Amino acid sequence: MNTKKKAFTLVELLAVVAISAILLFIATDRLIGDSFRANATYNQRVDVQTGVKTSMDNIKSILKRSVQVHLVGKEVYMEDMDLQRLDHKYNYIAFRKDDKGNRFLANIVYDKVSRKFNVLPLTAGDKKDIMTGDKIDYNLEFYKNDNNYRKKLENDMLNITITGKSSANVMGKPIDDKFELKEDIQLPNVNQILLSRHLQGGIEDITALAYDNGVIQPGKKGSNGKVGFVLILDSSASMKFNMVDPYDPNHYAYPFKKGYNRYQLGYYNNYKGSDGKWYWGYHRNAVRPEVYTEADIQNPKSVAATRKVVLGGALNNTLLPMFHNMAVTKNLDVEAYIFDYNYGLQDYSTNRNTFEIAGTTDYSTKYFTTLDMARKRGYGPIKLETSDGLAKAKDLVLNKANMKIKLEEHDRWGPAYGQATNTGFGLLTGLEILQQMKDKGIDKRYMVLLTDGVPTVATIIKNKTTNTADSRAYYNSVRGNELDFSDESWREAMAYIRRLTNAGTGNNPKGLYDKAYLIGFSGVPSEISRLGVPKPNIPSDSINAYLRQTGNETMALEAKDSNKLEEAFQTIVNDIGVSLGVFDGPDKMK
Repeated sequence: MNTKKKAFTLVELLAVVAISAILLFIATDRLIGDSFRANATYNQRVDVQTGVKTSMDNIKSILKRSVQVHLVGKEVYMEDMDLQRLDHKYNYIAFRKDDKGNRFLANIVYDKVSRKFNVLPLTAGDKKDIMTGDKIDYNLEFYKNDNNYRKKLENDMLNITITGKSSANVMGKPIDDKFELKEDIQLPNVNQILLSRHLQGGIEDITALAYDNGVIQPGKKGSNGKVGFVLILDSSASMKFNMVDPYDPNHYAYPFKKGYNRYQLGYYNNYKGSDGKWYWGYHRNAVRPEVYTEADIQNPKSVAATRKVVLGGALNNTLLPMFHNMAVTKNLDVEAYIFDYNYGLQDYSTNRNTFEIAGTTDYSTKYFTTLDMARKRGYGPIKLETSDGLAKAKDLVLNKANMKIKLEEHDRWGPAYGQATNTGFGLLTGLEILQQMKDKGIDKRYMVLLTDGVPTVATIIKNKTTNTADSRAYYNSVRGNELDFSDESWREAMAYIRRLTNAGTGNNPKGLYDKAYLIGFSGVPSEISRLGVPKPNIPSDSINAYLRQTGNETMALEAKDSNKLEEAFQTIVNDIGVSLGVFDGPDKMK
């Protein structure tokens, strides 16, 4: 029997179509949602990364013209503060809040015309996700988890970490994404990066970055813009040795020429002289095995370089350019005098050592060395704020004070001795120049003494050999007749310095200089033992303590190699800048 097959009724067919349509809609909606979410996530990630990178680029662009940068804390800046309370000598990069309470990164710039700060959002500072409209939050940190941050600060390197985070919500589901960018930024024009002097806490407590573009003028502490600078250099025989014998930390070594372009370091030893006697000292036949070229001994960074080479390089590449740049940037008028000493003073006009003094038998004369005599000898005045002055100072260091190697002094049987260390008379000359600067109305005065060893001789009054030349007033009172140097005795040389710096001589009155800087320049600890570097206290029997006995301020540093010497010079220039009110950084909020 034939059976008739039953077909779908119209109702059933419509039901199937409807169910299929619903399933297709659900599948399509899920597919579209997933696609939209994936696209939103991708765009969100792009936005966050772009925002962070743009913010970093903007900060670098702003700071590349800056001459100083200070990292400040809540004592100077807070996000919700009234900007009129800010120190208006600086601009700031920091977070602000808009009228809805949202944080954004801004460049806060002082307008001298309106006498107000303008808040300029950085390009990425107020950026929102393009797909969702959710705001991207940014965070700015300095030297984040950086154990080497102090070294970077000293080298004018800024470390910044910018983090961007977007917490978008797409179709009811959160999409968290974060991007972090960390960079070391070397600022080409900056002369220093400093932690604020008001900062209470560490680098994690920094709230803003304060910067200036060279518009801050000197004189914050009453300076008339005129600065006196005296640089005193030790040129005794030990300056012809290297910093330290690499085999013996208690002695230095002497570079001997041992053949064509071949040098070796002579070491301290017991040798037999031509007279048949035995001596302790240096001889060209007792040398270390390492061989150096002429380029090596003229390279300040080489262990074989003489102290003169190291000092000449650091002065001409670090101290003098830094001082010049500070003077130019801050519109300072700098009058500098530079000279070197060994047993006497070097006269650059004759290229000879001298004890010549002003008005030898004129007992009304106030100084051994007048400014006119200093000028005739070629010590100065040098205008360090000018390019010509900088070039003149560099030439003096290299070709007059001879802070370089003389190869002929190293092609012989033994060291080129002959120059003792009369630190006392070098100091006395510097103090006399400072006093005459003060008389001229130069109200900010600084002195730098660089020596590589213990003083060995004093200056005596020639016709009264038991009397040292403690001051011009004393010389006049005993009717002196020329000067000379004493027999070698470090004790007498130190006693001479103690006397000439005490209150009774009048050479070192309180307030004569804003600060005296002393650098012990040697890799051999015993050589700088009498300088008085605090460890942590200042030794009472030291040059540092003697200068301070009248209430003057000093800073004593030690430099065992080229890098340490450059660091010492950077410290000195920065400290002078702070003293002048040039590098103080922003004041606390009003």
